[in-house]
Amino acid sequence: MMKTKLTMLLAILSLTGLAQCGGKSSSSSKVSYKIITPAPIIVNADLTYTQTGATSATTISANWFMFGHDMINGSTNKLYWVTSVLKLSGSGSGTGRTATVKFDPGTFCTTSSGSGPTRAYIATLTPGGEYTHVTDPCDPATATGGINYDRFYAGGLDTSVSSWSVEVSNVGWFVDSNEVPIEALVSSSAFQAH
Repeated sequence: MMKTKLTMLLAILSLTGLAQCGGKSSSSSKVSYKIITPAPIIVNADLTYTQTGATSATTISANWFMFGHDMINGSTNKLYWVTSVLKLSGSGSGTGRTATVKFDPGTFCTTSSGSGPTRAYIATLTPGGEYTHVTDPCDPATATGGINYDRFYAGGLDTSVSSWSVEVSNVGWFVDSNEVPIEALVSSSAFQAH
């Protein structure tokens, strides 16, 4: 498991030299990314739920919000969408507060025996593939159908903040037909959580 994560980290680091600025010829310029939940509500109570296939419950600490997003790979290359990173800036009584939330795809589900994470990335999108809703988030084979947005929670946020400005950056890479990384994913969006 640790070796797999180390390999993924090294692949990501090697891609920093491949990053393009999203010019017209880049694969990233052909990716459509949008926030499905444009103004999430901040909830000030803990949430406990059990993921399908998990053996124990997960608790999201207050304050938290839930959001969804959609990605379409319009490029001619396969895309590995590894994670999303949220940079939050507080306003209201919590003005000046900041937070960073990183989604670990390995926490989305466990193996059928409940023994641990099975995923190292959010999705693999083939050329033309869309990611909007997964019927079984534990099965990477269904990932080309999308993601269930209620799997994305940003929790444990500063309780003095009444509104967050959120910038989402997506991390991933495109590969050629031989699965060789050729370009880093450059994709982002922004929204407000109140």
